[in-house]
Amino acid sequence: MFRNNVEMSIRLQLVITFAFCLVSSLIIYAISSNIFGEMNRSPVIDYTMGINRIDDEARTLVRWMDEDIAELRNEYGEPDDEDSTEAEMTGKAAPATPLVPLAPAVPAVPENAAAAPGSGGQSAPAGAANSAAAPGQAGAASVNSAPTAATTGQTAPVGAVNSAATPGTSAAAGSATAAAVSPVLPPAPWPGGSTAVSKKAAANRQQDEQWRKKRIEEHIRHLVRDNNYKVLLTDLEGRVIYRTDNAAETTVDVHKIIKKAMDDRVNRSDTRKEFASFYPVNYDGRKSYLIVSGIPDPHITYRREDSPLSWLTAIAGFILLFYYLSRRKMRYIEDLASGMRIISTGNLEYRMIERSKDELGRLAADMNFMVSALQRKIEEERRAERVKNELITNVSHDLRTPLTLIMGYLRLLHDKKYENDEQAASFLSVAYQKSEKLKVLIDDLFHYTKLANHDIPMNKDNVCLNEMLEQLLEEYVTLADEEQLQIVRQLPHDKMVVHIDTDQVIRVFDNLLANAVKYSLKPGVITVQMVKEARYVVVRISNQCEGLSQEELDRLFERTYRVDSSRSSESGGSGLGLAIAKSIVEAHHGHIWAETDGNRIHFYVRLSLA
Repeated sequence: MFRNNVEMSIRLQLVITFAFCLVSSLIIYAISSNIFGEMNRSPVIDYTMGINRIDDEARTLVRWMDEDIAELRNEYGEPDDEDSTEAEMTGKAAPATPLVPLAPAVPAVPENAAAAPGSGGQSAPAGAANSAAAPGQAGAASVNSAPTAATTGQTAPVGAVNSAATPGTSAAAGSATAAAVSPVLPPAPWPGGSTAVSKKAAANRQQDEQWRKKRIEEHIRHLVRDNNYKVLLTDLEGRVIYRTDNAAETTVDVHKIIKKAMDDRVNRSDTRKEFASFYPVNYDGRKSYLIVSGIPDPHITYRREDSPLSWLTAIAGFILLFYYLSRRKMRYIEDLASGMRIISTGNLEYRMIERSKDELGRLAADMNFMVSALQRKIEEERRAERVKNELITNVSHDLRTPLTLIMGYLRLLHDKKYENDEQAASFLSVAYQKSEKLKVLIDDLFHYTKLANHDIPMNKDNVCLNEMLEQLLEEYVTLADEEQLQIVRQLPHDKMVVHIDTDQVIRVFDNLLANAVKYSLKPGVITVQMVKEARYVVVRISNQCEGLSQEELDRLFERTYRVDSSRSSESGGSGLGLAIAKSIVEAHHGHIWAETDGNRIHFYVRLSLA
C-alpha cells in the first residue's frame, strides 16, 4: 500500500482560496443583479420593427408595380376581396378605390380612341381630358365619397375630376364638366395597339392588369385600414398623382423626402415620429416615386438597470467567504505568534501544535526543534557553569590545603621554631612534597583545559598496544607488591596495532592503574585484560573496592569528582585524572566507561584497530 502525503504550499492554498472566492463573488453578482434588476427595470421603446414593417410594405408595392405578372401570380395567387364583392366581367360596379387621382394625372385620351373593355363586355365612352376609365369597373366615387354601384350592366361614362356619377345612367362623352367616375389606377399602355395583337391577347393582358390593380388596391386598403399608412405616387417633379384618402398632400419636396428617408434609415431615433419609405417605380410607362409613410409601431422592452447593490453584495460575499476560508489559517498563525511570545518570556517547556503539513506546520515543527535545541544548549551551559563553579571550588580547596601546609612549615623555618637541624630538614621536606603535589594539581588542570579546548596536538602513530601495556605493567609490579596487591595479566599473543598518540594513551592507562592501586581493597587483585571485538580492541582494568551507587558511577568521569570516602585521604588526587583520561580517549574517537559487579569495579577502554 502506497501512501502519498501531499504537502500543499500555503501560497497555492491562498491562490486557490482567492480564485474560489472570486468565482463565487461573480456568481453572487450574477444572481443579485437579476434580483435587483427585476426590481429596477426601465422601459426601452424601439421603433426599428415598425420602421422595417413600413419599408417592407413599400417594397411589396414596388414589386407588384414592377415585377412580372406570372411571378406574382405564382407567389401570391388570386386576390381575395374581403371588403367588397369582386367585380364580375358582366358589368357589375367595383368598390371605390382608396387612391384619388389628381388632375392632370394622365394624358388626355383622343375622342375616337378605343375604350377599355367593361365588365359587361361593352366599351366605355371616352371621357374628358385628364381622365380615363378603369378597366373592369363601372365607375368610381370622388374623394371621400361613398362607392356607387352600377345597376344596368353597362359601363358608366367617364366624367371630369371631382364629379360624381349618377347611379344607373350613362353620361355623355367629351364633356369636361360632366359627372364621371374616377379610375382606380390608370391602365398601362399596350404596346403595338389593338391592330397589332388579337382581341384575346388584349383581353388577357387587360385581365392581368386588372389582377395587378386588384392586388395593389387590396394591399393599400389593408395598409390604410389596419395601420393608417399613407401611400403617395408622385411624378419626378413631386406632384402627387395618386394618394390615399388619409393623405392631404398635392405636392411634395422630393429632395427633402429623399434626405429624410436616408437620415431615418441611418440614424434611428427612439422618438415617435412619422417615417417615410421612398422608392422609384416605373408604373404605367412613366417614372414615378412611391412614398409609403406612417407612424411606426413601437416595440417596448424592459431593460435591467445595473444596481450598486449588486456590486456591494458581490464584494461583501467575497470578503466574508475569503475571511471564512482563511480564518483557520489566520488563527493558526496567531497561535504561532502567541507561542513565540510565550517562549520569549523564558518558558522553554512550551511546544507548538503541529496541525498541518504545509509551511505553517513545518514552521511549527522548526520552532519546536529550535526551542528544544535552545533548551538543551541552555541546560548544557548551566551544567557547564555548575561544573565550572564546582571545579573552582574543588581546585581552590585542593590548592589551599598544600599552600597552607607549605606556608606553615616555611614560617616555622623562618621563625626558627625548630628544635634541631633534623626537625628543620623534616619541615623542609614536607613543604617540598606539598609543593610537588601542588605542581601536579596545576599541571593536571592546565592539561585538562588544553584537552577540552583541543589545543594539544596529537602525534599519532601505529603502536602495538600489547607491548606498550606490558611495559607499563612492569613499572607497577613493585608498587603493587608494596601495597599488598597482585596484578594479573590476560593479554593476547596476537599483536593489537592501534593508531594513537603514545604519550597521551599511556597517560590514560597510567591514571587507571594508579587509581586501582590507590583505591583497591588491600590485600587484593588487579586484573588487566585485553580482547578483540570486531574492528576494536577493548582493555579492561578491574579491582576490588567498596560498593558504589549508580549515581557515583556516572559521575566518576566528571571534573574534580571524587568519592567522599577518599576526599580526606592522604592519597587523594586532584580529581581530574579520569576527566583527563576521558578527554584523551574521545580525542582518539574511542570510548571509556565504568561498570560495577558486586564489590568489583571495571574500567573499559575501547580503541579502533589500525
